[in-house]
Amino acid sequence: MQLVIDTCSRWLLASLLTPDPLTVMENTPRQASSRLVLIIAELLKKVAPRKVQEIIVVNGPGSFTGVRIGVATARNLCQLWNIKARLVDSLQAYACSIPGDKLVLIDGKQNKYYGRFFLNDQPGNLLDQEWAKYSECLPADLPVYADEPGELSRMNVRSLPAPDPLAIARMATDPVPWQEVLPVYLRKDPATARYPEGYRHG
Repeated sequence: MQLVIDTCSRWLLASLLTPDPLTVMENTPRQASSRLVLIIAELLKKVAPRKVQEIIVVNGPGSFTGVRIGVATARNLCQLWNIKARLVDSLQAYACSIPGDKLVLIDGKQNKYYGRFFLNDQPGNLLDQEWAKYSECLPADLPVYADEPGELSRMNVRSLPAPDPLAIARMATDPVPWQEVLPVYLRKDPATARYPEGYRHG
């Protein structure tokens, strides 16, 4: 049995992949720190005494806090249960259920978006830039999807479909020990960015 965790964007996803998968998905990213472990505990009660043999975690890029919560939970559970994990790039996780060529974006705040172009079924480089820079190199009629289109909806940017735990599992890397379950951050956390030398009182 595998446990799938994703807290990188506006969704909070926890799923147990059994012959009849059990999934909880909430659009409550701000509550991920308090909700994720509770959701996992409730799912495990439903399948007891079966145990998780492997964790699949979406490890970024994405919301700094969200990525940290998902990865930290996966690391702790892997260590506690003495099991391995598989990692999944967030943009590939969300793109895999959308057919054809596309650009996939995650709101990175600070007026920037984490993005990947997917052309001919091949993922491009990870990018972290403003919408204007993406639009400058958009191929004609290429569909664009974002987790939170917001103002971009006026540019025909579509809303990403909710993540599919089975599709995420298909995108996962080879198993790694808990020490190698690491977050993918494309920029410094807000506190470090503002105080690169460390915050000093007074």
